[in-house]
Formats: sequence, structure tokens, C-alpha cells
Amino acid sequence: VHPADPLNAAAAAAVSLALGLSFPEVCRDVSQYKSLEMRMRVHNIPARGIVCVDDAYNASPVSVMNALQTLQDERTVKRRTVVLLGDMLELGAASQRYHEEILNACLDRGFDLIGLAGPQFSRACGTVSRKRDVTTVVKREDAEQLWEKVKDAMDPGSVVLVKGSRGMRMDSIVKRLTE
Repeated sequence: VHPADPLNAAAAAAVSLALGLSFPEVCRDVSQYKSLEMRMRVHNIPARGIVCVDDAYNASPVSVMNALQTLQDERTVKRRTVVLLGDMLELGAASQRYHEEILNACLDRGFDLIGLAGPQFSRACGTVSRKRDVTTVVKREDAEQLWEKVKDAMDPGSVVLVKGSRGMRMDSIVKRLTE
């Protein structure tokens, strides 16, 4: 669930009630809400025993931090947490700093597995590894290589967040998870 979803749902419910819909109708409609594809869409995958949070549509430093907070909330209920991130593209001169900040945020939150795809996260990992333990981090050049490395590392009960800029094709990992 995106941090803004409860507020958006409450606003939609208030408007619907003001327009004359009954409370049971509003409850039914809000409960059937499904986020847009690749935008914090939750996939329950019974065959694997995992939950995948697909936020692969795009990535900026702020949106990645919000998604990490959502995954952190799952960690507090004792679920295994896996974050798979692709580079955030088009950040200009600040790109290295932002990628390092995101990696540090992942490490600070204690996620069980941190998978990184792309040269920008790879450089950030090199820098961060000089000061911190990065044994929970796996880095690869692209989404396909990352998938090959982590596909067997998602135990039943895991919650997996997948996020990255569209150019990183992180949605290919979601597709593999949900097949």
C-alpha cells in the first residue's frame, strides 16, 4: 500500500457519500480498489508463497524512499523482506549521491536481501562498501542478470519490492515472479 492510499481512499469515500452513494456501496467499491499496473500493485503469489509489490513503473529518490517505508512496515510484522532496485535514471550530477542514499536507507532498514541492477547502483555499492557491511547486497548489470542471481532466494513468506526506472526493465522480474 502506498503511504497516500488510505488518505486517497478516505477522500474518495467522502466525495462518494456526498454525491449520494450509500455507505455499503462505498465500502464495496473502496474494498475492490486495485492500483494501476506497476504502481505499488500487490501480487499475492500462492505458488511461491510470497507477496510481490510491483512498483516498477518509474523511480525517483522520493518515490523509492516511500516504497522502502512500505516494505519496512512489512518487516515490523516479521516477514522476510527483499528489495530489488534498478537504477534511477535521469538524475544528472546528483545521481551518485542519490543512489548511495537509497542503498544506505536499505541497509539501515535491515532488509534481508537487497538486489541492485545497473551501473549507477553498482558504483554506489562500491562507495558504500568502503564504510559499511554490504553482505546482504547482490548487484548485477541489469534486471535479467539480477533475476538469475536472486530467483531462488525468495523464501515462502517473503515480501518482495520491485522498483526502478522504466529503462531498467524491472517489470521483467515481476513478470517472472507472477508466471
